[in-house]
Amino acid sequence: MGKTHQLKKMGIRHTQIMHWLTLNPGKSLRECADHFEMTPVWISGIVRSDIFQAALRRQQMQIAARVTSSIPERLTRLADVGLDKLSTMVEQSADPDFVLEATDKVLHRLGYAPVSTRNPAPPGQQNIQQNFFVGADDLARARATMGQLGASASGQLGLPESNSLVNSPVITVEVEPQVPQVAAGGA
Repeated sequence: MGKTHQLKKMGIRHTQIMHWLTLNPGKSLRECADHFEMTPVWISGIVRSDIFQAALRRQQMQIAARVTSSIPERLTRLADVGLDKLSTMVEQSADPDFVLEATDKVLHRLGYAPVSTRNPAPPGQQNIQQNFFVGADDLARARATMGQLGASASGQLGLPESNSLVNSPVITVEVEPQVPQVAAGGA
């Protein structure tokens, strides 16, 4: 493969190419080359350079930031205008049905709607059940460990000192599975 040309800095022409590519995202590099009266290979070398790619990413991020930041502002402005007009209409209206409907909708949006299937009540207490499954081997090891730690017959666990388990040896307990015996000729 041939040696690629890396830009040292962005010139005016490079910036124009970057703007053209941003304004024409669906067009090819050949069309860009035709527009700037350059060869497609030369345009490709410019576009693939690290400096150009960094500048293009930076420009795209700035545009995306402006677009996404303006949407909430515009929606807020639109809601303010709508609320101002609605307030004026409710104040000037002589129609009690219109006032009732507007007030009812505003109260619904504020969360004061009556409970229905379309508008369920907010959840109260939620009970969460967690199931843990422990094997016979794990249960036997846990019982043996509790016995060695000083569990009494009443079920109270004698808790160890806070750092006593850090350097304690590993306890291994082997339990043989017990198979129930069936009497010969049983019921």
